Amino acid sequence: MEPPRMIPFSPSTTPAFALLAAALLLGGCGESDPAEAGTIMSDSAGIVIVSHEREDRPAPLEFVEEFRLGGSDTRPEEAFFQVGPGTIGVDDAGRIFVLDAQSRQVVIFDDTGRHLRSVGRSGDGPGEFGFPVGLTVAPEGEFGVLDISKRGIVSFSLDGEILPTVPFPAGFFGGILHRTDDGSVWQQQLVEDGAASDVLLRSGGADTIRIVHVDRPEMRPIQLESCGMGFSGMLPVFHPTLRWAARDQTIVAATTAEYEISIFHGVVETRRIRRAIPPLPASERLAVEEQGEGMTVVLGDGRQVVCDSQEVVEQRGFAPVTPAVGRIAIDREGGLWVQRGGLREEPRAIDLFDADGDYRGTLPPGAPFPLAFFPDGRIAASHTDDFEVTRLVVYRVEES
Repeated sequence: MEPPRMIPFSPSTTPAFALLAAALLLGGCGESDPAEAGTIMSDSAGIVIVSHEREDRPAPLEFVEEFRLGGSDTRPEEAFFQVGPGTIGVDDAGRIFVLDAQSRQVVIFDDTGRHLRSVGRSGDGPGEFGFPVGLTVAPEGEFGVLDISKRGIVSFSLDGEILPTVPFPAGFFGGILHRTDDGSVWQQQLVEDGAASDVLLRSGGADTIRIVHVDRPEMRPIQLESCGMGFSGMLPVFHPTLRWAARDQTIVAATTAEYEISIFHGVVETRRIRRAIPPLPASERLAVEEQGEGMTVVLGDGRQVVCDSQEVVEQRGFAPVTPAVGRIAIDREGGLWVQRGGLREEPRAIDLFDADGDYRGTLPPGAPFPLAFFPDGRIAASHTDDFEVTRLVVYRVEES
């Protein structure tokens, strides 16, 4: 069998990203500093392994808040109440799209935060949403809402005209779905020979290809008396899940508790990034803290019930370590923003890498983690204030 063909990754030189690119260079000029590039080697399959040491280097970036969107104190037509991965998009003109699943609508703003229009409502008719779970935004502004009840993507033109609904790929039952020119990328749970795993799939034309998978441990049924809920099985707290992101033809994924990230071009793995940052030991106390005030379960009718944290941990158990990698994002130049793992509520550092896997520095705990990237280098991130109100905040990124 022919080994995978190496496809080089090169950062774009788009002028709109000149500021961010300059900041990430950390003052370097000309050829890359070997210390920046880390240790580079290739494995037997031709995959380039880029390994970096544990010591952090500050990334000289500052984030200047430009404006905030959402919250109950905004005008009704501009309000939205849920902000998270897969519900925010920015097109090539900088327009901002927010899916508010609670109000069953998409709220659209221009690049300055001015409200343009709101699209959608609750229902099962054309252009209406029954159980919306995610959002896709095309570069020119066409957008779609992932609606579980319709088993498809309810699609609209930029001005809100209803377009034909696009059926979901076979096996997609919720979560984040990335649309490519010829298909989609999504996560799915599979059971084969009695063993369960989470897999990342990419469809293109008539083919669906498995990119990576994460084995699930054998799970037993649990019954939580504190909330009257029963489950056929749940993962142990802190068990490493499939963490991934996609942009254009690039897919990145972390599958273990170790600090290792795989980079794919299309379906071919070309690079792996490693850092000598070990996972942190877990404990029952930390597992209970991770549940916060309790595990919230959203029922089919929208109601929520809360299960006792201690009971949840006793029933689910917990993994021996907390994964070293948390969330991952890909910016418009192919660079990676990697948020470290840790407890849900604690601030976490963010490592920055360029498209070749070279380490560019670390942002301190509490720095905003991007939910979306603007064509001019700005980012959008969520922020929860002291009153537990979550808003979308747009930041300008500057070199410090």
